[in-house]
Amino acid sequence: MQQALFVAGAFGAGALVSLYLTVNSMVTEKVGSPVQASLPYFLLAFTVTLIVFLIRDSPGSLPKFSEVPWWALLTGIGGATAVLLSNYLIEEIGPDRYFVAGVAGQVIVSVALAHYAWLGVEENAINWQKVVGVLLSIGGVLLVALGNAASAE
Repeated sequence: MQQALFVAGAFGAGALVSLYLTVNSMVTEKVGSPVQASLPYFLLAFTVTLIVFLIRDSPGSLPKFSEVPWWALLTGIGGATAVLLSNYLIEEIGPDRYFVAGVAGQVIVSVALAHYAWLGVEENAINWQKVVGVLLSIGGVLLVALGNAASAE
């Protein structure tokens, strides 16, 4: 039961990502710059994170960051790149193609991360079910792209 709730939470988080990145792309269109559109996004994200940290955690826990590899603290660069790209790409290819392709990319990379136990992830070997899942995610990208092409005719 607990795993089902976790999966539902992941589904909800994914739905939320689709909504906020699509809105951020709309902001990009209005202000004319993906960088400018990202400023309020990151300012609000930082503010909310700081508030939750101050309520939930102790500032005394900050020294634990010294135990983290330096390169792991650079993940914000990947997050900023993803948001900036989404601001541009959603406008160019539409939210449906953007998010289906993004999920397929996440599926493929996550399966590889687990299979090879990269980045400290627990090893979880590729099996036929995962291969089918990867192929279905790629098929989903193709079907959505073809569906858009058919709608344009």
